[in-house]
Amino acid sequence: MKKKKEFVYLVGDNGPEHDSIANVHKTYNGALKSWNELRIALLNQAKYMLKYTKDDAKKQLEKGVRVNGEKLSKESIKYFKDIAKNGQEMYLEIIKKLSEEDPKEIDNYPHETPYIYKIEVKP
Repeated sequence: MKKKKEFVYLVGDNGPEHDSIANVHKTYNGALKSWNELRIALLNQAKYMLKYTKDDAKKQLEKGVRVNGEKLSKESIKYFKDIAKNGQEMYLEIIKKLSEEDPKEIDNYPHETPYIYKIEVKP
């Protein structure tokens, strides 16, 4: 008698230097719920970092000096003004990519990308 194949679903995230498994599920629906929670956590982290970079750029402009004590150059002032207004481009891109709600379509490379992997369980 041939046994029915059984599967589990791994939920995690990977990036260029890591691959982390967060959960293992018996059903795809359970994995999808967990994947979405992970995606939202990563999205919230990127939103926090976007706000942090904006606030940090504002502080740099207020201080008017770099860490080593030099005054800001015109190029640096322009750079910090742009970040203070719009945020760092990297975090804007991460937010855009992590807004994808389909685990088969999401691609946040080279940053943390949540995934669901279907793995056959062998007896």
